Amino acid sequence: MTGTWRRTSPVAVVFFLTKALKFLVTDGFAMLAPAVAWFATASDGMKVWAGVWFAALAVLGAVWAVLSYLRFRYQLTDSQVLVRRGVIQREQLNIDFDRIQDTSIDEPFYVRPFGLAVLKLDTAGSAQKEIALAGIGVDLANQIRNTLLRFQPQTTDPNTDAAETVPESAPVLLERSNRQIVRYGLTANGLLWVAVAFGVLAGALGEEAWETAGEFVLERLRMGTLLETGGPARGLLLALSLLAVPVLLALFSVLGALWRYANYQLTAEGGSFRRSSGLVSRQQQTLKGSKVQAAVWKQNAIARMLRITNLQLRLVSAGQEVNSSGMPASTPAFLVPALESDELIPVTREFLPDAPTERPDFTGINRAYHLKRSLWYWLAPVGGVTLGLSFAIGFYAAIIPLLGLTIAVVSIRLRSSKFGIAIRGATGFLRSGFIGTHTAVFSLRKVQRVDVCQSPGQRKRSLATLNVHLASHTITIPHVTLADAQHFADITLYHVESSTRSWF
Repeated sequence: MTGTWRRTSPVAVVFFLTKALKFLVTDGFAMLAPAVAWFATASDGMKVWAGVWFAALAVLGAVWAVLSYLRFRYQLTDSQVLVRRGVIQREQLNIDFDRIQDTSIDEPFYVRPFGLAVLKLDTAGSAQKEIALAGIGVDLANQIRNTLLRFQPQTTDPNTDAAETVPESAPVLLERSNRQIVRYGLTANGLLWVAVAFGVLAGALGEEAWETAGEFVLERLRMGTLLETGGPARGLLLALSLLAVPVLLALFSVLGALWRYANYQLTAEGGSFRRSSGLVSRQQQTLKGSKVQAAVWKQNAIARMLRITNLQLRLVSAGQEVNSSGMPASTPAFLVPALESDELIPVTREFLPDAPTERPDFTGINRAYHLKRSLWYWLAPVGGVTLGLSFAIGFYAAIIPLLGLTIAVVSIRLRSSKFGIAIRGATGFLRSGFIGTHTAVFSLRKVQRVDVCQSPGQRKRSLATLNVHLASHTITIPHVTLADAQHFADITLYHVESSTRSWF
């Protein structure tokens, strides 16, 4: 298995083709909606040329996929995974075993009949350097994964966690029924993105296109004289259409959750965990417990109504971008979906043994000061818009921005009520949110740095902003009392300096 350059199966061409298609769908969607709108209004001659360009693009994508396969090689040494790839720009990646924090074995439907799989290796660096060995045997993929999990770098630390593999017969820690996965699908954030995509497409097509589509539907749904009466029938059809949109969005979200997480099973043994799931394409994701930096309890508005919490594990994200939530933008999540209230703490303790046996009581922030500071970002633009509309249109036009300001005030107060910090034993808790909550749970010994910052206004009121830097992400809690922030920093520093265990 080691010492020689290897080529994957020719079936990998399909993998490279689907990868290009995924890039087109996700990153090229902003151009897709205007293209559809242009095609709907183009002349017949332009549509023919558009078809020619589309066919040429498809051929180019197929050629690119074939070349990507032909130019791909991999090799395993005693301590590294080596990969050579690239069509125009060649590169060689040398990835040390101890940098690999997450492995997953996917069996998509197009390689499953051949007894093949896709082995993905996620490192502690940029996601652009993620390695995917597509089109290798399932047995070989499992062999490579177990080799990576057994690997231990040379260390003199006697307390370093032992790395153990998860054998095929590992005991089951948790299972999720498809009914529970459906509940998770209703809480998935992808539902929001589908709604945004629908809005972009609707705006791109324009009013005339939608009127034409409405006429087309009405013409084919005429039944007796009911729909020929005009206004009332049209209003009824429009109302039914508007009601159908959220139902369809929820259906798409649920189907997506079932496709990825159906037949969910979590196994654990020693220091490693494995997630197996998938409706058609079976996926296995494995990680070492020592790589876990934090567990995040995610509960949005729908999850609160369903009384479930989704748990995500955060791993090392050095060199990666961070999104607006302070989470890594590209790190693939190890997800445990749809946890009931009595399951949340026990499952969290499987990943973070230092976690307490019950939920903590949180210390909140200064809500009045948070509202005051946040409103400064709204008052200037809203005031300018209000004055402009008052002079240009009239006084009543100013109601709209004032209504927006009222909504902003309510939103800020809701958000400020969700912030909180807590320490229980050797575990820290940092909470944020809007209608729902995100709670980061982490071992204090794994904290990289704690910053206690004060603005001039905070200094007058003995407040501070707490920034907690983990190897996975940074969490900011604003406007806590200075005493609470310093206490959190002091306790964290004590655990970091007194612990002899490795954080990674």
